[in-house]
Amino acid sequence: MESSFLSFPEINLELLTKDLNIDTKPLWGNLNAWQMIEHLSDAIMVSIGEIEAPVFTDDDKVAKIKRKFIDSDSPFRKDFQSPIFRGDGIVFRNPTFKDAIHELNAYVAKFVAYYEQNPNKTNSHPVFGPLNKIDWERFHSKHFTHHFRQFGSIN
Repeated sequence: MESSFLSFPEINLELLTKDLNIDTKPLWGNLNAWQMIEHLSDAIMVSIGEIEAPVFTDDDKVAKIKRKFIDSDSPFRKDFQSPIFRGDGIVFRNPTFKDAIHELNAYVAKFVAYYEQNPNKTNSHPVFGPLNKIDWERFHSKHFTHHFRQFGSIN
């Protein structure tokens, strides 16, 4: 995997979020910073089986799409739309933005613990289908990079 992606789960959220606040404007897209942070937690919840997401990709296309987006060195497109998260009408789960960041930190740790206990487990992504630990690490690496670039936390 290309080194221009953040390393997951060895991620420094304190550094990545130090200049973020609820008023930070994205460089593209319609998420605000709080939505983005909770969205990243949501994705980890899917990867550890806390949220079961239906797979929207046709079975005969999953392998091709996974190769193109997960197994390649290509970043996610700026205009990529998640089939299960649009960013509109969201109700925040955390009482404050800082609490959302703490939750995300906790979910990164839960991811590590989950796959230490379940090294061969797969959980389905709504676009890419069943992913194992290494696939999820690649996905989260690209996903975190995509969103922290969206908010100017990294180049």
